Amino acid sequence: MTNLVASIRKRLRKFKWSVASPQMAVVDRRPAPLTMLFPDESESLREYAMMNYSGVGEIVDLGAWAGSSTLALAQGLAHHKTVDTRRKRIHAYDIFIWEQWMSDIPWNTPLVDGYKPGDSFLPLYEQQISEYSHLIETYPGDLNAMPEFPYKIEYLFVDVMKTFELANSSLQKFFTQLIPGKSVVHHQDYNHYFTPWIHLLMYRFKSHFKLRRYVNATPSTIFDYISAIPHEQLMQSYSFSSFSKDEFEAAFEYSLSITGKAAWPSIESARVMSYIHQDRWDEAEAEYAGLKVRYPGKDYDVKQIESILKTRSYR
Repeated sequence: MTNLVASIRKRLRKFKWSVASPQMAVVDRRPAPLTMLFPDESESLREYAMMNYSGVGEIVDLGAWAGSSTLALAQGLAHHKTVDTRRKRIHAYDIFIWEQWMSDIPWNTPLVDGYKPGDSFLPLYEQQISEYSHLIETYPGDLNAMPEFPYKIEYLFVDVMKTFELANSSLQKFFTQLIPGKSVVHHQDYNHYFTPWIHLLMYRFKSHFKLRRYVNATPSTIFDYISAIPHEQLMQSYSFSSFSKDEFEAAFEYSLSITGKAAWPSIESARVMSYIHQDRWDEAEAEYAGLKVRYPGKDYDVKQIESILKTRSYR
């Protein structure tokens, strides 16, 4: 998990910690005290919930962790001028179990003191979203063991596709409830070296989505859901073997074509990571040789691939 720890440290270095004064603007833009989101990612969530959310479907935070994404959504929704907020419209999912890599982060806050691997950190999440808990329904547990979400979804924030299994669960239990012509899907890990299956799946379904926004210099890319994916396609269980070599190559070329240059090293690193996830180390080494030539500097994701290849270990 050392590479994941490094990823979070990178985010923390870019984050500007601040405490709002009582005289701040009417909209509460204070970040959660404990967060792994970039400020622009939080603002995109806040802005959608306040300005663009229509109320025809629910808002789902899929991978809420300590609640910073949930909080940003709630801050925006609380200031929506027309949507009825007398019921809970934000639905937050996470397993809420502390892991060792979380203890390895230098958080510099007493909020995490005392948490050990295996502990539930649900109280920490509840503390961070407490001011807006009247807007939020929380679902603790393993997503792979949960039933299909029972309501239509207008905004789906996805920060849980850390494995192919979780990606399949997301498709089968949440993408099935998207509303054609209305829903928005925000992939928080789209531009991250560790999650190549997101590129493969989004390319497979590319005719059903339209790029809405690449959140510059962050892992986030956001899509509009423009037409319905056939239900039987969403209910399949996908793996690397589900994609031909041609489709594999086309998927990463497509992702490069719709994002900004700042995301390219991350996307190309994810391509190399796809070989590593399959224990195809020699092929990963060969692909990395070209990656290093194209990005000879100190790009974070490229350096993570280099580190993994040196030890041939990442779990």
